[in-house]
Amino acid sequence: LALAMKPSLPKMKITWNIFTTDGRKLEVKQAPSPTPPIFHKTRMLVFGLVEDLPQGIDIDPDRSSIQLAPSLFNDQSLPPTTIPLGQAHLRQTDDSALTKLATKRLVSDYDAKGPQFNDAVIRLSLSQRIVTPLTSFVAVEKRRDPVTGTMLSVMVPSALPQSSSAPQAAAFGGQNFPPQ
Repeated sequence: LALAMKPSLPKMKITWNIFTTDGRKLEVKQAPSPTPPIFHKTRMLVFGLVEDLPQGIDIDPDRSSIQLAPSLFNDQSLPPTTIPLGQAHLRQTDDSALTKLATKRLVSDYDAKGPQFNDAVIRLSLSQRIVTPLTSFVAVEKRRDPVTGTMLSVMVPSALPQSSSAPQAAAFGGQNFPPQ
């Protein structure tokens, strides 16, 4: 409650000016979007994800920047601040924990916005290899010596506790197995 009584920035508009070395401006997906209020002596972490950066094309750190434009409660805007994007702020990797964390946050934002963003969630999930409520991944075992012959169907009894109220007949194709 003490923080709520301190000055805060309820709105922060972030403009991503990210350019490639060949001069194209890239689309950046931001998470969280919109940004939450920033309270006195607190921090905010905002991710900017660039998808589909063409192979062999790099981001131009000397030309790229991020512009922060805060607003107060009465919608009075403060002067924007431009942060140049130098090499220290630039991280181009697909497999980092930070990229996966940013993707999970963006997926969470999309989930909150509704089902019209399902395609975007699936695309992000597949590109960053993360599991979402709309996707899953299946592990496929590759064997050096594949098993050959006729497939055999085997009923395996369940190890459900005796106190379980789950109907065993429904769970196992109509077969009742006595408790062991």
